[in-house]
Amino acid sequence: MCRGWIQLLLICGLWVTCGAGAPPTVSLAPPSVTAGQAWSPEAPAGRWMLRCQISGVSECKLDRSPNRARRFDLQSTCYRDGERLDVETTRWDEGKPVRAWRSIVNRWYVSYEVPPVGEQSPLGFYAADGSAFAGAAIPSAWGAFDGYIADDYIRFTDVLKTASRVQTSQETVDGFSCLVIKAQSPDYGSYQVWLDMAADRLPRKVVVEKTAANYWGKIRLKQWTYLAPRGSHGTVPLQRVTFTMGQVKLDQVQGRWFPLGCQVTRENHYADGNVQRTEMTCHRNGLDLDPDFAAAKAFVPQLRQGARLANQIEPQLAFQWKNQSPVPLVDSGLVAGMDQTATTLQQEMNRSQKAGAK
Repeated sequence: MCRGWIQLLLICGLWVTCGAGAPPTVSLAPPSVTAGQAWSPEAPAGRWMLRCQISGVSECKLDRSPNRARRFDLQSTCYRDGERLDVETTRWDEGKPVRAWRSIVNRWYVSYEVPPVGEQSPLGFYAADGSAFAGAAIPSAWGAFDGYIADDYIRFTDVLKTASRVQTSQETVDGFSCLVIKAQSPDYGSYQVWLDMAADRLPRKVVVEKTAANYWGKIRLKQWTYLAPRGSHGTVPLQRVTFTMGQVKLDQVQGRWFPLGCQVTRENHYADGNVQRTEMTCHRNGLDLDPDFAAAKAFVPQLRQGARLANQIEPQLAFQWKNQSPVPLVDSGLVAGMDQTATTLQQEMNRSQKAGAK
């Protein structure tokens, strides 16, 4: 699970150091060979299946209804094979099943609502660069252990490349000595991450704050103008998001460290004064370090032949699922028109060449 954290001390050519008893500094001196190898971006992401249960409660400040605290549960199963990722999550609200969705990163990114048993989905979402959407696949309460924090679509290592300031120090969290990284990114917000260096550099604590100009998901907070939290009158703009992860429990399995549980709190602050507070308790309830991907049908989307895929990068260019792969969806009339245009241009070129030869 340390794949998301192996580059933290080597970013943008800056080696972040913290001497004992000295204030944190950012040094341009290159790291030693040993340190550089330890933080090598080529370290393997691993091969595993991890299943987790997330129980949460969401409450809105302006909601005056008797049952203002809404309970929900998530069951998520994640397969990881190097850079390939397959995550299926099912949600229950107040004990009632709501829906299930699945996201797959296999060079490309595909996401869709899971259809009933025995059926295939006719619709989905698509992006050519799967790495740009990997963070969207993992539940936010669990993503920090794979390097994706506070609903960011990109890894924290990539967030650090955009930071205007990075500081490090040493602190103890729940009795564990941690390297603390504090970063301020104009694009992504303010980050504080406590890494347990003795436990494969996994985080023991995370605190993030995002304001209107910062990215939350694939767009900036100020662009989230169509959310309608309970208690608000219609849609209201989102102004600030805070994300906190703590009470982390880790365990060691076959010489590697994995998350066992954590507590997560997220607060969404809206322009009308409403605040949506969500608290989640996460617990791992399954782990397999040698999963049978073929038997689990991992990385194989349940999309029907010809399923329409909404392009998340270039919305004007739709895709379809065809022969187990996303391919451009081109209208037959458009193709015929392009063929006719090509034929006309070729005829004009032939006439021009003949005229020039006379």
